[in-house]
Amino acid sequence: MASDISASRKSQNQFEAGTIDSGREIWIAQSKSEGRLMTPTVQLYDEFQEAYSIFNGRLFCGTLPECVITLQRAAGSYGYFCRQRFVSQDGQQKDEIALNPSHFAERTVIGVLSTLVHEMAHQAQFHFGKKERPGRAGYHCRAWARRMVEIGLQPSDTGSPGGKQTGYRMTHYIISGGRFDVLTAMMIRDGFQFSWTETDSKQPGNGTPVLSPLVPPRSDGSNRWKYVCPGCGLNLWGKPNAPAACWNCKLPMPRSGSVKGNADGIGQVSNHVDS
Repeated sequence: MASDISASRKSQNQFEAGTIDSGREIWIAQSKSEGRLMTPTVQLYDEFQEAYSIFNGRLFCGTLPECVITLQRAAGSYGYFCRQRFVSQDGQQKDEIALNPSHFAERTVIGVLSTLVHEMAHQAQFHFGKKERPGRAGYHCRAWARRMVEIGLQPSDTGSPGGKQTGYRMTHYIISGGRFDVLTAMMIRDGFQFSWTETDSKQPGNGTPVLSPLVPPRSDGSNRWKYVCPGCGLNLWGKPNAPAACWNCKLPMPRSGSVKGNADGIGQVSNHVDS
């Protein structure tokens, strides 16, 4: 029985056993849970949790601590990792791995899963690797690159062979026959899939989001607000509820208050892609 799936989760879900080339078993959770209402939210997040548990056990030897998996539309990114982003009522801190649902429909299931594992490699680097020097938040270092290759993902700033393996803006491609490739092929063969993907709001008949304002309009009539990166302090000015993000630190930039900016001060986030 696979060690990366706990007994408590087995009691809640139906599992199907399978083997990979080495003869080791993995367990794929089925979409139906006994005694639990399978709402779309529960269904989708359970699927990501099961994938995380399988990858943690098979690619990271079960060493990664549990984290909070979220769906975030971070501009210019397939996903990001943020260390110790959540805290419980009793003071426990947990990392966040965020995935961007805006790109699910245009990508394969394996492509989305590779982003999850990409961010898990960042999580492993934070907990077990050499700490980065101040000012290098979001940098993809050589130790992270070696870890990626070991689990079957090749770092590349172009997403193709021959690209740089380290830097701030980094993606990857799947190593054919590597550990990730073999494991995900097994998962897909045994029926793993995502039950829900985001529709294209630009298509006729599809709805547009109804936004809940975070704050009331500014008293001076301006619609420009200041956004600050919690990692490096970078400032941007933009419209209310703008999806501001810092590609350097791979963090969303929350709005800090009503600080005026001029027309040239409205920043644009560079295209940072974790895929």
